[in-house]
Order: sequence, then C-alpha cells, then structure tokens
Amino acid sequence: MVKFSKYESRGQTKWQYYGHAGVDPKTGDKIKLRKKGFSSKAEAKLHYERALDRVRSQGTEKRIKYADLYALFLDFYRDTGVTESTVIKYRLDSEGHILPYLGKYYVDSLTVPDLQKWVAQVRAKRKDFRKIVGHARAVLNFGVQEGYLSENPLAKVIISPSKERYQERRISASQNVYTPEQLVTFLDFCRDHLEFQKYVYFRLLAFTGLRRGEALALLKSDINQDDRSIVVNKTLAEGPDNATVVAHHTKTGNADHGETKVYLDQHTFELVMELYGKAIVKGSWHQVVDVSLSEYLFASPRNMSHFHRAAPNEWLAKLWRKYEAELAKLGLHRISPHGFRHSQATLLYELGIDPKDAQHRLRHKNLKTTMDIYTHISKDRKASIADELDAFSARGTTLGTKVIQFPTQKERESLL
Repeated sequence: MVKFSKYESRGQTKWQYYGHAGVDPKTGDKIKLRKKGFSSKAEAKLHYERALDRVRSQGTEKRIKYADLYALFLDFYRDTGVTESTVIKYRLDSEGHILPYLGKYYVDSLTVPDLQKWVAQVRAKRKDFRKIVGHARAVLNFGVQEGYLSENPLAKVIISPSKERYQERRISASQNVYTPEQLVTFLDFCRDHLEFQKYVYFRLLAFTGLRRGEALALLKSDINQDDRSIVVNKTLAEGPDNATVVAHHTKTGNADHGETKVYLDQHTFELVMELYGKAIVKGSWHQVVDVSLSEYLFASPRNMSHFHRAAPNEWLAKLWRKYEAELAKLGLHRISPHGFRHSQATLLYELGIDPKDAQHRLRHKNLKTTMDIYTHISKDRKASIADELDAFSARGTTLGTKVIQFPTQKERESLL
C-alpha cells in the first residue's frame, strides 16, 4: 500500500510518496519506501514502482531467523542425550552472547562481515569466546542440515591468535592428577587440617571416582551397609540464575535403571559411616550446627540441604591459600575436584585392574574412554623410563659401591 500526497516547498508544489515493500531480509521488519521532491504525481509513482521492483527482485523464499533456528536446534540438542545441565549452560551462553546480536536476523542474510564483527564483540567480553562461537557454529551447521542455508558463513570467519596471553583458568589435564603416593599424602594432610566432613568428601572422590556433583547429591539413604556400597543415581547441576539443582540422573547412568552401585573399600566405608552418625559440623563462622536431621550425607550447615556445586572448588582454593608452602614441601600440586577422578583411574592402573573392570567402576559409557586414560598413563610411564635411562647413562653404571664411567670418544681412540 502506498500513499501519494502534495506539499509546498519554497512556493512550489511538490509530490511525495510513502509506502511499504515487504520485510527487511535481515530483520523481518517492514521495508519503508518514502521519497519526496517530485514535480508531478506521475513522476513520484514511476519512482515508487521502480523501487518496489528492486525490493521484490530479492526473492521471497521460505526463511528462518537465527532465534527460531536456535529454538529448533535446542530441541534437537536435547534429543542427542546430553544432560539437562549441559543444555542449560548452552542456553545461558547463547541467550547472553548470541541471541542479542544475531537472533533477529534471517540466517541466510548473515554475511561473513556481519559475523566477523560479532566475533570481535564477543571476544572483547569473554576469554572463552571460542566456546561461544562454537555454539553459534553448531546452530548454523544445523541450519545447513535442515536446508535453510547452503553453507555456514561462520566457517569463513577468521579468528586470529590472541596477542594477549591469558592465565589458564583451568588446570591442564596432564597436571590434574595425583600419583597414588601423592594421593595418600594429600588425604593425610586433609585429615589433619580440614573439617571431618570435607576430608571424607575428598576421600570418597579419590577412592570411588565419583564426580563432584554425584558425591554432593548423595543421600544417607543411598548408603547400603550390607555390601558396603552406595547408589549413584543423581547429581548436582547448574540451573537458572547460577542456582544449583538436583538432577535425577548422572552423566553416564545405567541405561536400564538410571543408577549404579559403587562399592567402597573398608576404610572409606568406615569414614562414611562415621560421618553418617555425626550430628555436628562447623558453620561458616565456626559455630556449631546440628545437621543430623538432613537427608544429605554431605549436608550444608547453612541450609541443611546440599552444598552449592562450586563448594568443593572453594574448599580446595581455601586450603591452598592457607597451606600452599606446606603442601609444596610435601611434593604436592593443586588439582581440581575432577582431578580426584583422574587419580582414581591412575590408582586402578597401578593396581593392574582390568580396563573393563575400571570402566564399570568409573562408569564410563564407552570402554574407549577408559582405554584412552590407560593409554595416556602408560605413555607417561614409558616416558619416565626413558628419563631414568637418560639419567643412568649420564652418571654411568653403579656396581656395588664402584661407579664405572663409560670412556669418552677420545679415550677410545687412544686405545687403538
């Protein structure tokens, strides 16, 4: 629909038009066509028709906006079997850093310069911007799969290396583990310097391979005294507004029953039962708090419920801030709560546990995951053997108390 009208300008009669020509190919908003300064209505009408033809020549194919494609992808993502906490993290990242920028655009109208500009904006705000870019890339790849795009324009965006070196936020995987000897040393230190509740928590992680959220979600009713086992069928997950919620599933729960039994060694079981019977723990201000009525094994003195899922990280951070020098003298380095799971895998390897049995205890969905860990540990051991041989070769062979030095090249030549 278009409207033509007359108006006066410097004593002369002029014509103008105002109308709409469909929707904008990027935003879906109405395209407004307006122009004035024509000498006659016929001239204004001709100009409008040409402008309308230019807009219509762009095509009217079926299209979808990024926000709508994202909603479709989120349903698809859930169906792949990821946990709800993973979906929540994906949603929070997307709604905070992608949808405000790209959500209103039709995906087939997004250009490489558009996306290059968006990446620069995210990069300025997030150190882990590559993760955010990966989220958007997955949605656009889904758009290609569903026929809304012929190719993913984000694949052509150049992400240059950062000139600024950020401090690692996470401990590297190769460092996030204790040897069996270090594990025992650390737990002995925790026994003497941490509250009993926290000591038992880290002991349980180290000797069962439980994930941090699985251990925090344990109820007293999950403990089976008949066979020294615990039932693992839930975990703590990240909910809206950074809240911690109980998810009644685990990352790799039993496909038939949604739960797994994990058996405890005698000493760990005795510690768990001792904690079970304890009614008193220290609060944040060192006050005495009775948590005997809580259903949780690791009950928070603040609310008698479970701790926040970040609590174990805070416990470790506080321990290292206070005792860093002492821990370093003991030959220890800092690991994360998940590092105790890695340490359990290392312990199983050192004990010669069959990979299939280790898979069951660690509750890996695939044996390949367990084998990858065992292979990595094996490579480290082989490398350490080579290091020992290097040191041996450098100092010579020791026979009893006599050191035999290998002759140098010059000494060998003199004997010829």
